[in-house]
Amino acid sequence: GNLYVNFENEGLKRFMEGKFVPIPFSEKFSDDEIVGIDIFDNEDLIAATAESGFFLIKINPYGNELSVEKLEINFQSLIAQTTIQSFKKIGENLFAFGTNGDGLFVFDQSGKITQSINENSGIKDPFVNEFIKDSRRSIEASIRQWSCLCKCF
Repeated sequence: GNLYVNFENEGLKRFMEGKFVPIPFSEKFSDDEIVGIDIFDNEDLIAATAESGFFLIKINPYGNELSVEKLEINFQSLIAQTTIQSFKKIGENLFAFGTNGDGLFVFDQSGKITQSINENSGIKDPFVNEFIKDSRRSIEASIRQWSCLCKCF
């Protein structure tokens, strides 16, 4: 795999041949924190930013980045004015992100939110710092004051 780093005020760069090289259209990330990058499908990557949401990084068969496109995930109506804290792929076509005030959300490749885990559905604190998927198909979340186990998907 490739190593990507988001440089403040410079954008996303890939490490290649001993140095960090900007990817095309990386300026879209220069003013925002990337909280996670993962494999979207067989060729492309998905990047989650704290403030701007999700982006699809199109990769050609040679491994070169071709474009960066905003990925529409209809979560804005579900959360207040919070930021995305953490993000990762949790299944074949499922992704999850934690927020700093509205809990944890799961969405599929089409961008549809399939599950929201918040104070109303069992999480004691909606500030999700980080999370992992365990072997039992559950999500263990690190929240502001303790950790919790959530049954998911």
